[in-house]
Amino acid sequence: MKTDARVVYTLKVVKENFIKLLKEYAINKITVKKLCDEAGINRATFYRYYEDVFDLYNKLKDEIVENFFMEHTEKVPYDLEKNLIYLLSRIKENADALNAFTKQNDVGDIVIKLCRKNYQYFDEYVEKCYPEISKDERVSTYYYISSGCTGVISEWMNNGMKKSEKDVAALLKKLLMNTIIYM
Repeated sequence: MKTDARVVYTLKVVKENFIKLLKEYAINKITVKKLCDEAGINRATFYRYYEDVFDLYNKLKDEIVENFFMEHTEKVPYDLEKNLIYLLSRIKENADALNAFTKQNDVGDIVIKLCRKNYQYFDEYVEKCYPEISKDERVSTYYYISSGCTGVISEWMNNGMKKSEKDVAALLKKLLMNTIIYM
């Protein structure tokens, strides 16, 4: 079933204005009334789609993560470096929304979700290249590595994404490969 264009527009306006408010205020300072005034909608419209601002906040984070991978699986076949560059490029393209989460000290949660969603690509790669590594070792290794990647990506974002995606991807690949080699 196709979504009504008015609904799509309304949700877009709500999200855009919410992101704008997140850049200025802590989430616990954003009220439904303030958001509705900014978005030019009434509260009943807001409550038709969201329970409260925290529900919108969590749904927006999940939507960002899902959109990263929906496009990723369609455009980039699995290759470690291409995958990392693509992921970093998508982060940079979504910098506006992600910066709003940075202001809330919550960008790490999105990066963690992205890393967890990326597990299948990592697992396929390691299994293909290093068949001697057991499934349990791959799982533990992935979570160990993804924690480090989360830190590197969060640091890159917090410093304004000045390094190129290619440079950060090369560093991450080096760290990943060195971890796997020493298993």
